[in-house]
Amino acid sequence: MDEKKFLEKISDIVEEEEGTITFATELDALEAWDSLARITFLVFAADEFKKRVDGNLVKEAKTVSDLYQLVL
Repeated sequence: MDEKKFLEKISDIVEEEEGTITFATELDALEAWDSLARITFLVFAADEFKKRVDGNLVKEAKTVSDLYQLVL
């Protein structure tokens, strides 16, 4: 998955318009970045990247870039 598709998926997860999310976006600034969004991200990581990501690492992530690093 390329970076653009990743950002589109994160936009879907946090219910933001496509193009408004960047790798520098602070997760805490997003109203929809909550426990459900974190679980949705974990499922996304497992389905798309075949990676089991530690939920604590997702919770500690500060930016969208941090999330991307978890699935690389």
